[in-house]
Amino acid sequence: MNKFKNLFQFVSIFLIFDKKSKIEKGLKYKLEYMKLSRLQGDFIAFFGTGNLENDKWDCRFQNEKMIWGKNIKDLFFEMERLYKRIPFGIKPEWCTKRQMRKYKKMINQFIKK
Repeated sequence: MNKFKNLFQFVSIFLIFDKKSKIEKGLKYKLEYMKLSRLQGDFIAFFGTGNLENDKWDCRFQNEKMIWGKNIKDLFFEMERLYKRIPFGIKPEWCTKRQMRKYKKMINQFIKK
């Protein structure tokens, strides 16, 4: 029984320590998170949500003058740079690698037009 109690204490301490280190790392990359969130918002607003009635009221919809950077390509490259800068263990759940690949395809299709 003592072995299980000691093991439980060890695991509990490890999990608490791991959670603290994730929080500390998260605070270290707070600015990257905030900027990535803002850029993702610009990106989504530029391409629209699929609801044209709502999208047309957003000044960023299909308007490169109203988004971050000189154009949509610059915006995406900055998003990609920030995403790569954040360590693997604390990457945001709201912006995944799959979404970044999808965004890249959207950019390539937009540029070809």
